[in-house]
Amino acid sequence: MSTAIAALSGPQIKYAEFVQLVNPSFTDYFCNAPSAVTVNGMTFTGMGVYLGISEIQQDMKSTSVDMSVSISGLTPSSVALILATNLKGSQLTVWRGFLDSDNQILTIGGVQQFFARYKGIVNNISLNETFDNNKRERVVACSMSSASMRFVLDARIAGIMTNP
Repeated sequence: MSTAIAALSGPQIKYAEFVQLVNPSFTDYFCNAPSAVTVNGMTFTGMGVYLGISEIQQDMKSTSVDMSVSISGLTPSSVALILATNLKGSQLTVWRGFLDSDNQILTIGGVQQFFARYKGIVNNISLNETFDNNKRERVVACSMSSASMRFVLDARIAGIMTNP
């Protein structure tokens, strides 16, 4: 079943990607919009260009693809939090939302223009630190790769099969 996206018929299309990271100890919401956006009671922190999301493969049938989410410009306290928290196994959900002129979710005909794009589980995390000698400061980026829920279910079913 397809979903008609009314926002695509407008003269100007402005969108953002929204990410929810669910861990047993916390739930975090962030987006690549320039400011915070609240959708259905969830407030997504606006990270702008500091949030990067890899391309999400869209096929006619369900496929098992990975994607990655990267956050750059992390502070030392954020790095300490990432290292202290076991993020592997956390659920990662990505939505695309279309924005109005106030950078809030567009509503057309009573329907929010906010659509699920990806759901997966974090399977790898990497931190990359570079030091700028001219500015005398370090820049840290965190990259999380995620396996789609379909891949996780395929692996689980494959592990259940036994010879009689």
